[in-house]
Amino acid sequence: MPKKRTFTFLAVISVLLAVFVGARGQTHNARSGILTARQIAKKTLPSVVVLFTERAGRSTVSIGTGFFIDTNVIATNYHVVQNATRISAKLIIQKQTFNISELIGVDKERDFALLRVDGLRLRPLPLGNTKHLAIGDEVYVVGNPEGWEGTFSQGIISGFRRDSYIQITAPISHGSSGGPVLNNLGEVIGMATAVVREGQNLNFAISSSALGAFHKRVMRNYIPVVRAGVPPGVQPGSLPSFDEFLISESLISRGNQYYRRKIYAKAVQEYKAAIRHSPDSPDAYYRLGNSYLRMSRNLDAMTAYKTAIAFGKVYHSIPDDNEAIQAYQILFGANPRSDIATLLLGEAHLKKCENKSALQKYVALRNLKSTYADLLHQDIELHSCELDLTGVDELLRKRPK
Repeated sequence: MPKKRTFTFLAVISVLLAVFVGARGQTHNARSGILTARQIAKKTLPSVVVLFTERAGRSTVSIGTGFFIDTNVIATNYHVVQNATRISAKLIIQKQTFNISELIGVDKERDFALLRVDGLRLRPLPLGNTKHLAIGDEVYVVGNPEGWEGTFSQGIISGFRRDSYIQITAPISHGSSGGPVLNNLGEVIGMATAVVREGQNLNFAISSSALGAFHKRVMRNYIPVVRAGVPPGVQPGSLPSFDEFLISESLISRGNQYYRRKIYAKAVQEYKAAIRHSPDSPDAYYRLGNSYLRMSRNLDAMTAYKTAIAFGKVYHSIPDDNEAIQAYQILFGANPRSDIATLLLGEAHLKKCENKSALQKYVALRNLKSTYADLLHQDIELHSCELDLTGVDELLRKRPK
């Protein structure tokens, strides 16, 4: 009889423990904020849009995806809106469409674009912390593949690649570019941006940390002022409207053609015209400096370079084609103690994965006590090609007293 009572007592204790542990597990899950796939979809879909773009000379309308990163600002891929003459957005849970009033800013290298929409204010999706992501983590993607609106897909992180790219197994198809990639807290940890069609499940997103930094920089400079007869965003100190941006890009392209034909005076005219349409274009200023340098107008070149650097994001803005690098080498040869020339060469080396040369230029900037040293060092940390940064310390130990 005592044995039976003991068995019964142990059974009751086991059940109570199971209930207690289960309750603690549920409490921990609730406190951690982890959501089910259904909860994430319900939370996310109202802030995602279908983007329709029209281009001159084409009768078809292209489709992409975007999501609210601010109450009236939509984030998407640059390639979704590139060369568009008209853009409209539609909430995937509604039928009404809204015209995009302004292209606030772009990052062609990272494939980002920010669009302003008037007459609509929605809850932005929160950006998550990407530092603790790991291979195998669950992710969710919202997109509009081939026009199938509001498609919600599940996958995992399968790898981390250079320049803030995250490889995922969740499918990305035509029409899903620019859509949010979310963690199990319902936070955006990336933007769907590319798929390698030759491979199976080779889908990529660009990290939300890069997107967040881009968004902050653009909004810090952005002043939405509307004046009679002038589109918003074209006044000095703000980013260009979409039409102005397209005109500026066309003028830069024409300037590049003159530059390659060594007609530098004509190139200068085109780059200056581009700057009039897009006063905050670092690319135009960099190329203007290159042209001045070829004309032996070194002081004008230095002024143009300094203006370009002041806009920030040197690594992504600096032209790294052979003509540009040759110009930086000429400038450095003529002014070996110029911190501008040293920075430009260091960034150019970095973009070509010549890490040791970039580090040497960083040390040179330190020796010059230039404020550009921290800028180059930051870019080396962010963009070096799998470089062991202990090399910085070794080079610093060798610098002259």
